Amino acid sequence: MKTQYKITNWAKYNRSLINRGNIFLYFTPRALSQWHNGGRETGGRPREYSKVAFEFFLSLRVLLHLPLRQTQGFIEGLIGQLGLDITCPNYTLVCRRANELEVKIRRLLKKEGAVHVLVDSSGLKIYGEGEWKMRTHGKSKRRTWRKIHIAVDAKEKTISACEITKAVVGDSSVVEKLVEQTPLMESFTADGAYDASDVRALVKTRGATPIIPPDENAVISKTTSSERNDAVKFILEHGDNEQARKLWKQTVRYYQRNGVENTFFRYKTIFGERMKSRTLPNQKVEAMLRCLVLNKMTRIGMPVSAPR
Repeated sequence: MKTQYKITNWAKYNRSLINRGNIFLYFTPRALSQWHNGGRETGGRPREYSKVAFEFFLSLRVLLHLPLRQTQGFIEGLIGQLGLDITCPNYTLVCRRANELEVKIRRLLKKEGAVHVLVDSSGLKIYGEGEWKMRTHGKSKRRTWRKIHIAVDAKEKTISACEITKAVVGDSSVVEKLVEQTPLMESFTADGAYDASDVRALVKTRGATPIIPPDENAVISKTTSSERNDAVKFILEHGDNEQARKLWKQTVRYYQRNGVENTFFRYKTIFGERMKSRTLPNQKVEAMLRCLVLNKMTRIGMPVSAPR
C-alpha cells in the first residue's frame, strides 16, 4: 500500500501562497542611477538603456504574464505614477537586446556548502495548437518544443542551474553546463537517461557521488565506474527484478529525485507550458528569469510533509 502524506504546516504554507501575489514594486536609488547608460559609447551608436532596465522589463513580463507591448505600457504607467525621471525602453528594443543579458541564478537560501543535486528535463512549447485542437484535428508540423534542463537543491527546493536546448538534444550532453552552475555538490541524482560513463566521471571529478540507476540489462564490468558496479551487484544479489531495483533505490535514497519533478510541476503551474520568446537566446534568458522568480517564491515558504 502506498504511503500517504499530509502537510504539517498548512497554515504557514497557505499564508506563503497568498504572499506570492503580494507584489510591491519599487526602484532603488542604485537602479535609477544605472537605468540609463548616460550616452556612453559601445563601439557604435550610443545606447540609452542599461542591462538593468532590460532585466527589470523582462522580469516584470515573466512575473505578470504580459506580452511585450503590455509590459511597456505597465512600466510607463508605473514610472508616471511614481514621478520618476526615467523612461521605459520600447518593446522592440527589449526584444532585440534580450539575448545580450547574462542572467545567473542566484542561490537565495544556501550561501555555502555542498548540496544534493537533483537533475531532470522537460518540454516547453514554443508555438502550435493547444491540446484540445491537437486531439480533435491531429498534430500539425508547426508544433515546436524546447527542452528545459534544471538542477534542484534537494534540501532547499530551489533551482541552482538551468539550460534551454532544442528538443533533440540528449539529457546527458547538458550535464557539464548544469554542473558548472553548481560547483559544490555532494551527490548527483538523475534517472536512467543520465547513465553514461562521461556523466559519472564528470560528477566524480567534482567530488560528488552519482546516484543514477543502471540499465536493466547492465552487467558488472571492469570499464565502468565502481558505484555503478556496486548498484548492478546489489540488484543481482536481490533477485535481479523490479523489486530488487526498488530496494536499491530506497537504499541510496534515489526517490528524493521526485523533488525535481515537483519543481517542474510548480514551474509549469505558475508560468505555463509555453515560452513567450521565439529565438533560442531569448528563450534562455526567459527561462533563467522564470527560475529566479520561482526561487523567490520558494523562499517565501514551502510545505512540510509527514506520513499519515
